[in-house]
Amino acid sequence: MALTRQDVLDTLNSYFVTQMDFWVDTVHVCARSYDEVRTLIEDFDITVVEGTNPTNAYYNAKFDTLTTQNVSSPPDIGARSLLLHECTHAIVDVQKLSITELTNEVTAYIAQTTYKLLADPNYKVGPDNPPWFAFYNHVLDLVKKLKLHTPEGRGKIIQWADYSPLRTELNHLNIYTSITDRQRSDGNGVPVKPHGARF
Repeated sequence: MALTRQDVLDTLNSYFVTQMDFWVDTVHVCARSYDEVRTLIEDFDITVVEGTNPTNAYYNAKFDTLTTQNVSSPPDIGARSLLLHECTHAIVDVQKLSITELTNEVTAYIAQTTYKLLADPNYKVGPDNPPWFAFYNHVLDLVKKLKLHTPEGRGKIIQWADYSPLRTELNHLNIYTSITDRQRSDGNGVPVKPHGARF
C-alpha cells in the first residue's frame, strides 16, 4: 500500500524539518515554507494521491498534486526524505517562485539530503548505479561542507559556484537529460478554496 496523506503531513511535522534553514536561488528551504505546504495539504488545496511506483514520488504544479511512492507505511527516513523532496518542489509552486528546472531539482536533492543527515548524522549514500552514486555523494559533500544539518549552517545562502556543478551533473542523469539549461520551472501558485487557510 502506498504512503498516505497522513504520512506526508507527519513528515512535514517532523522535528528535523524545523531545523532546516537555507537558501538556493529564490527558494528559502525552512520550516515556515514547509508550513505553508502543510497547511494547503491539511485543507485539501494540495491533493495527495497514493501512487503505484515503489521508488518515485512526484509533485505536479499544474494540478497541485503530490503523488506518493508505493511503499509500506510508516515510511523510513529514506522514504520520508523523498516526500520532503517533493514538498520542496511544492514550495516553489506555492510561493510562485521563478527558478530553472535544474535548480529546482538540485534544491530538492539538497533538502532531501539535509533531512537525512539531520535524522542520521552518520548517514552514508547507499549502493546505486555509478552516476547516481556519484551525484548523491556530491550532494552529501555540499551539505556537509556548508553544515546545513547543523546550527552553524542555518540561514546559509548557497552560492551559485557551490550548486552549479550539481546542476550540470544532474543534467546528465537519465530523466533529466532532456532539460535545457535555462528551462523554467516557475511556480503558478495554489488556489485556496473558501475553507482553506490564507497566508
